[in-house]
Amino acid sequence: MLKRTPALTVVFIAVFVLMAAIAPAAQKSRPVASANNSQAKLAMEMGAPIYPGAKYLEHLGALSQPGQKMYVFESLDKPAKVAIYYKRRLRKKLIRQKNGKDFMYYIIVRGTPKAPQNYITIERNVYGGKALSIITVVKRTKLKKAKK
Repeated sequence: MLKRTPALTVVFIAVFVLMAAIAPAAQKSRPVASANNSQAKLAMEMGAPIYPGAKYLEHLGALSQPGQKMYVFESLDKPAKVAIYYKRRLRKKLIRQKNGKDFMYYIIVRGTPKAPQNYITIERNVYGGKALSIITVVKRTKLKKAKK
């Protein structure tokens, strides 16, 4: 059995503090659970994070056009809250534009305002249901050349 000494107490406290400091970092670096692998892959493909709790509306991806891919989500949070999340998470400028009585928010992820490559729009849900926001992530893609 170890004898309790001041030196042993200091070592114990140091180990405890070190473990407390390492634990949050270990949690952040933990791999994504298998249930969320599809969302992790989707986020990588989009080039932007998925808003927490947002539901992917895969059927609306059909709205994509040649040269761009669209990822549409719905959220139970208000558009302003979603917009602030993306502004802080991506550290990008938030553009707010009047859209009737409401506002639409834009965040350019990559590119310039005149030629955005990837961007996110957040607007009020006008399609019905419980969701308050519609989040659209647009990613420009290269056009495939037609075969002769």
